[in-house]
Amino acid sequence: MRRDRDEILKAAARYFSNGGGFRTTSMQEMAEAIDVSRSALYYHFTEKSDLLYEILMLVIDEFCNRAREIADYPLPAAQRLSLLIRAALKLETENPGVPLVIVLRSDADSIKPEQRAAYVKRRDEYEAYYRRLIDEGITAGEFRPVNTKITTFALLGMLEEFDGWFDPDGPLTSDEVAEIFTDFVLSSLAPDRPAGPLSDPPTAARSTRSAKRRTGSR
Repeated sequence: MRRDRDEILKAAARYFSNGGGFRTTSMQEMAEAIDVSRSALYYHFTEKSDLLYEILMLVIDEFCNRAREIADYPLPAAQRLSLLIRAALKLETENPGVPLVIVLRSDADSIKPEQRAAYVKRRDEYEAYYRRLIDEGITAGEFRPVNTKITTFALLGMLEEFDGWFDPDGPLTSDEVAEIFTDFVLSSLAPDRPAGPLSDPPTAARSTRSAKRRTGSR
């Protein structure tokens, strides 16, 4: 069966996501599992690590592009954050490569150092969109002051674990779960609640203090 590069990537992603062991699977076994010839697999991917890297980048690029689009909407920060949470869960349910991100948590050498560095850079860009929206919400008075970095880590951790327990045939759809997640997150950020521990000041306040330090004023 002849397949192009994208088809091979998607088939390999499904294989790994369904329990195929990355470390224990040879290129020959991979070719047999996804129904392509070994030569076709090597034509597109010289090494197994290149295959995993391409899958990871395909996934994170899709997430980043969607996050950038939502972050730039002319809407209040709370609405954009809500849309971003919904989009993230939808992408997780539709994209078979998402669980592979977990591989890098325990197998740092599954891909080459330069590949991992490129992936981490893109992952950090994705994380920055969440931090930006939370920070903008604090500045606009939509959210209470919180520690933006740790709050973002907590939110992303919740979103990343979703794929591990969500059942598409279960009682709730991904959109309904997104509504629950959004309610939880926005409630915890409600401006009528006290500032969070070790919270960050709004961006405007930080900028003002920085300007004062540069000019020597108090």
